[in-house]
Amino acid sequence: MTTRTYGWVVAIAALGLLLAYGCQYMVVRPARGSASAPECSAVSLLSAMRERLRPEADFSESGGIYLDSVDPEDPEALIAYAALGRICQEPAGRRTDEGQALARRLARIASSFIVGGRLEPGRYVLTAATDGSRGDEVVAVSPEHLALLRSMNTRTLGRAVMLMDSKRPYGDMHYFYIDMARALGEPVPLDANGNATFAPGVIARYDELHGQMLDVVRVFWRFAEPAQSTS
Repeated sequence: MTTRTYGWVVAIAALGLLLAYGCQYMVVRPARGSASAPECSAVSLLSAMRERLRPEADFSESGGIYLDSVDPEDPEALIAYAALGRICQEPAGRRTDEGQALARRLARIASSFIVGGRLEPGRYVLTAATDGSRGDEVVAVSPEHLALLRSMNTRTLGRAVMLMDSKRPYGDMHYFYIDMARALGEPVPLDANGNATFAPGVIARYDELHGQMLDVVRVFWRFAEPAQSTS
């Protein structure tokens, strides 16, 4: 994990304390009879996640993707995650780690969106201001990309949401080419000892696809339509 990513994960640990002890005093409560607080639902949380967080690269291990703050003034995503936590606050007196509980729920919602969201193959434009790209970029999304996206191993890392685990990006295998082959519906060649033996050309193709996934995930995060409901 990069120094920045590690620092981000460590810093986000403060979220638990922020949510537990001070979060309710940092926001103005709506007066009785005024507009209500945001609805606590998977749909509202997903909408807020897509507004406040965006996919960024984790260069550790095989390379993964995590959710970081859109706001450049919130480099550790503390403000973004605290705002998401205020949408669905735990009842008073609950002895839970609010930060980790929130991360687990956000990861479930993100995973459900990734699996069930609708995006057609095609060409999409990402912008630096909205999507964190290096400038206006045209990203070609193929059926292969979408198959890999649906198979991403989404989980939590402390109080952070990893859209793609950096160690096992597409399933349970550390040698992730096996998971990529299965996601793409392609055979896994085995030698006499039962070990996977992909040809160099196949490995090169898988590496190229894997290297394109950050932009593909950013396109999906920006343009995909959610299913009718999320978990």
